[in-house]
Amino acid sequence: MSYVFIANALIKYFDVKQKYKILEQKLSLLKTKNSELKQELFLTKTDSATIEYYVRKELGYMKPGEKLYILKKTPEKQNRSDEKNN
Repeated sequence: MSYVFIANALIKYFDVKQKYKILEQKLSLLKTKNSELKQELFLTKTDSATIEYYVRKELGYMKPGEKLYILKKTPEKQNRSDEKNN
């Protein structure tokens, strides 16, 4: 009976150890992402080029005299790219 208890305990130990390792990896990725976001936030508060980038990208602002060109795929080109993906 004690062998069953030890076997179950070992199985549970290795399971918990594996889950801990996975959580450590996730934590490391989240810390990296958090650091990147802090840097981006800092730049959006202090760097005029970064501010301009987001104003243009998110709000669609343009400088006076600029023209916006929107390129659309033609059906022929779209079919070719669909064939490549299949």
